Amino acid sequence: MIGRVTVLMLWVPSVLAAQIAPDLLDAPPAELPLCQAPLVGVCYEFTSDSEGWHIPAWSRSAVAHVQPSQPVIYSVPDGSTALRIEAGFPQGRWSAAVLELREIRDLNSYEALVARVRVAAGGQFAVRWAAMVGSRWTWSEVPDATPLRNGQWTEVSVPVEELGTGLAHVRRLILRIEFTGEGEIGGPVAVDIDFIRFVAG
Repeated sequence: MIGRVTVLMLWVPSVLAAQIAPDLLDAPPAELPLCQAPLVGVCYEFTSDSEGWHIPAWSRSAVAHVQPSQPVIYSVPDGSTALRIEAGFPQGRWSAAVLELREIRDLNSYEALVARVRVAAGGQFAVRWAAMVGSRWTWSEVPDATPLRNGQWTEVSVPVEELGTGLAHVRRLILRIEFTGEGEIGGPVAVDIDFIRFVAG
């Protein structure tokens, strides 16, 4: 599994220049959806649209990446909404689906990245934060993925500093849903994201 992750990390920077449109390379940050009190920071609540989170085109060229549907707003039975993607993860090997936010931003003013995620399928899944930073589009990711509990909401929270250095110039922020290859899946997998937040101190 370590070998597969390493290959993915080395591959990403080598194709970015050809895959990403020039007019997006130095795009200014979009206006961020600020949290409502008492929360302090940025909050993506996914009440009506994906708010900029999408499946990036560059992920289609990576062998270890599956090809999920573009995210849609899903009505949760409790009356709330969530961002949903569906993907066919191959049985018996490590693979991943990625959600990306394109806007360049400075993450140094935040303490933690938080997402509430649910996978409605068998098998062992986990979530990991990653980013592309700086003028060289350096790939960086947190060292440990957070395991998900099958069919249950899991709040994934990591300190921003675990993403490493260069966070004053974040080109892309990535939420990666990983399948370990263990356990039975039994068909396409629905992944729901209730919210994503950048929590300030």
